[in-house]
Amino acid sequence: MEIDQSVELRLELPVATPGRECPEVSCRGRVVRTVSPSDNEPWPGSAVIIEDYDFLPPPTDLTLLSAW
Repeated sequence: MEIDQSVELRLELPVATPGRECPEVSCRGRVVRTVSPSDNEPWPGSAVIIEDYDFLPPPTDLTLLSAW
């Protein structure tokens, strides 16, 4: 990824209560740093600054709707 490249991420946030759905967040930002693979770290990496975000509505459960 290139520095200053715009990115959009969709993250699922963990919840502390079992059985509850994890909320999702849509984030927009840009790349501020990249790391090339090396002998110690075989995978490339990027650091992103989040400039804006929106919590997404929970998904509707289509299996409940189809029962009606």
